[in-house]
Amino acid sequence: MHSGGYAGEKETAGTCDAGDTVAQEAPEHHPHSATPLRPVVAILVGAGGVAFLCAITPYNDYHLKNTFLYGNHLPIGALCLFTVLAWILNPLLRRLRPSLALSTPELLIAWSMWATGASLASSALWRYLGPMVVAPAYFANAGRRWISAFSGSPDALLLSKDPNSPLIRWFYEGIPPGTPIPYLAWIPVLVSWGILFGLFTVLFIALCALLRKQWVERERLTFPLAILPLEIAVERADRALYRNRLFWAGVLFVAVHHGINTAHALSPSVPAWLAPVDTNAWFPDPPWNALGFGTMELFFAVIGAVYLLPAEVSFSLWFTFLVLHLVRVVRVQMGLDPLMIGPLHHEGAMGTGALIVWALWMLWTARSHWQHVWRVLIAQEPYADRHEPMGYRTAVLLVGVCLTGILAWLYWAGIPLWIAATVTLLFILIMVVLTRVVAEAGLLFVQTPFIPTDAMAFFGTSYFTTQTASATLLMEVVIMHDPREHPMPAVANAYSLARPSLLPARWLTKALALALCVGFIAGFFAFVGVSYRYGSVTLDYYGTNMAPHWSLDRALGYGESPLRPHTGGILAMSIGGVLALWLGWMRSRYIWCQISPIGLVMASTYAMGRIYFSVFLGWLLRWLCVRLGGLHSYRRYLPFFLGLLLGEALYGGLAALFSTLTGAPVPQFLPN
Repeated sequence: MHSGGYAGEKETAGTCDAGDTVAQEAPEHHPHSATPLRPVVAILVGAGGVAFLCAITPYNDYHLKNTFLYGNHLPIGALCLFTVLAWILNPLLRRLRPSLALSTPELLIAWSMWATGASLASSALWRYLGPMVVAPAYFANAGRRWISAFSGSPDALLLSKDPNSPLIRWFYEGIPPGTPIPYLAWIPVLVSWGILFGLFTVLFIALCALLRKQWVERERLTFPLAILPLEIAVERADRALYRNRLFWAGVLFVAVHHGINTAHALSPSVPAWLAPVDTNAWFPDPPWNALGFGTMELFFAVIGAVYLLPAEVSFSLWFTFLVLHLVRVVRVQMGLDPLMIGPLHHEGAMGTGALIVWALWMLWTARSHWQHVWRVLIAQEPYADRHEPMGYRTAVLLVGVCLTGILAWLYWAGIPLWIAATVTLLFILIMVVLTRVVAEAGLLFVQTPFIPTDAMAFFGTSYFTTQTASATLLMEVVIMHDPREHPMPAVANAYSLARPSLLPARWLTKALALALCVGFIAGFFAFVGVSYRYGSVTLDYYGTNMAPHWSLDRALGYGESPLRPHTGGILAMSIGGVLALWLGWMRSRYIWCQISPIGLVMASTYAMGRIYFSVFLGWLLRWLCVRLGGLHSYRRYLPFFLGLLLGEALYGGLAALFSTLTGAPVPQFLPN
């Protein structure tokens, strides 16, 4: 392999960081330089792939219960299909029908569409939208009083308010054989919720367009999750990843590991290999039994992605997680509960304060960029945004229109304007930070430490009624509470690839918008169809049962038994905010400061609780490579870790195909 390394590497004195953004390093020559970009062809391939992936994702993820094809920000479904397209189908076309072969930028357009749009069939939207508009009526027959809170709400907010409606019962229990799936009955829900989803989506695309230059060119973030798709798509022989033996060693290592564990699941006489370890058995006595490390699991895709990160980022993630769990031991030693009792425990409260302050800090440190945007808006630099994903004037206008539309929709749903504005603002801050985490830390699996009403609950909930709280929590579960596949990080990753020498940004924006439209419609047909065909009670227990219960029960509690202001929670939020501000200031002033606010934001999340050990291993292996061999060693072993990333995707695709053909269960190997 060419010794120059991969996109995303940067050489600095005495350090080795994958710190240069993918968007800054373009191959010197591409075949497309002699062939004009065919954006329509690329967009058609992308739209077809989105529809296909949406069609199979609910069936694979929830009926077969395989590893989720879409469950993180480097989805194995899209990555497997993209590899087949780029390394098998496209070379065949280049040999047999060269005019039909896709160039590198055309492949990247297709990839960006698949990574952005097909997630809507799962947790990005329909996993929660489908059950949440049905659950209030369905569970009324089990004694739940949720439906009464929606008596004054618009009819289109729910599928039906009638607990005896067959539309409700069939969704959960399965439709009688021979009965057509009632797609038409869902049109009011499709339209009403489609408007809100569309407003939020356009808002976040516009925000990504406004932030692209700051993150890609000024701060030069790594965008680790964009590196592997770029390496798969490039066509230069000296950069061909598939020619590297270490890369295939990584792929083979993952395949052997998962193959052995799949054989163990099918035949228990085959011993398991590198099985998860329950650490709770290691510390049975107080105070150390309060550590709460849970299960240590190996996620090779996480290890591969963490290897690409700057050391300070990956170190911050696992080190902060460790420190906060040691604080639990100290609390028990002091006679306190390991976790504070309140709307959130103290770790979640600290993460809430850290996220809010870090978001404001990022916006403040980008003030020179906002001044640049302002100069473009007032025509002092009228053409400075000509290569951006959208013009700054258009982006600012869309932000304003979408915010107005979102507030109007929430008011229509029965949420007072001030609550709607607070929830919307907090969600924007959440998504800006999580998108930054994916861009800088390359975490596949991210979740928010709080949803907006969690932060509001620390100051009491006497301002809620059961109706306003139920409408707010319903909307939060559908749109906000599970960002593991949210489109905004995928859009930011796509924009990191956009530049005139490789990928026209304006065409990319059009492609992403179309992908989201196709994903919304195709995801609706796929998810609703699977739910009626098999009965959602047999599918996803969390989405169809747990999410409605915790959210709507909480909403009733907010209205009927209002919480008082929680002094301990407010103090913990303040401490988290001060720590984030201090860490941000220290990193900006002193190069030796290696702790990032990222760790504080992510430490309390469910996602970090699942992947912390793999994050530590990724950091440790990277540190050893750099420590023992410097930059040369880092570059030498980089293909192996990219192989770990792609190995998960290829094995996931094969496992899904095997399970579909045989009906045999395949153990899940990524967090869900």
